[in-house]
Amino acid sequence: MDSVAKAIKEAKTAVDEAQGEEEEALKTAGRAAALAKVAISMKLLEVKRFTAEAGIQAQRSLQEHQQSLQGSLAEIEVLKKQAAEQKEVSKRKEANRKVAEAEALAEKADQTSAPIFDDEKLATMSALDIRQAGDVNQKAYKETIDAVNQAQRMITMLQIEAKNKENAAELAAEYAKLQARLRQAEANVSHCASLPEPVQKQLVLKGFIDEVESKVKAAEGKVETAEQLGKEAEEKPLPEQEEPAVPQAGGM
Repeated sequence: MDSVAKAIKEAKTAVDEAQGEEEEALKTAGRAAALAKVAISMKLLEVKRFTAEAGIQAQRSLQEHQQSLQGSLAEIEVLKKQAAEQKEVSKRKEANRKVAEAEALAEKADQTSAPIFDDEKLATMSALDIRQAGDVNQKAYKETIDAVNQAQRMITMLQIEAKNKENAAELAAEYAKLQARLRQAEANVSHCASLPEPVQKQLVLKGFIDEVESKVKAAEGKVETAEQLGKEAEEKPLPEQEEPAVPQAGGM
């Protein structure tokens, strides 16, 4: 009977350790309870060989152990159910967090793109400024779409898991709302996927103007240099020239 008592004790200890713990602790508790159940079954077979009085006492003791074990098994099932519910709640919270993150990135991308969609601000930007703003804009768009895709993958996984659950209809409605929020976030940044045609035309025009201005400045610089050289030449006296020697007459 010591082996049965030991198995029961191990099962109860495992159940106590599983309180508030993760799945691994619950698995350990389940294995310990299963071993205790096997030990009791084996002892029930052994007591049949006992004398009448000893057999009755042994059976009574084993029945008490069985009741104790049933209590532990019931507690394990409760803990398993609680753990599954907590895990589901955690996943739903994580899905909500991912959707909220995608929405925040969409809002940020919309704010980032504001200057190039504002005609007044666009008019004051150089071609380089527009290109840089476009690069930042597309980076923000990509980050948003990546976040949307990550959230969508998780929601799809949760939808598959929810099909056989008692609250499947409730979960399906909740996940549908999350998907609608993702579609809205994606729609809010669709204009950021690339530079709109008017901005591209403005960029070409700005580039042409910048190129002309650059050439004009370069020409002006050359003119200024030439003028400076001319001024220096005027201010600098010419070197005195020696008069040529006059040949003397009568040398014949």
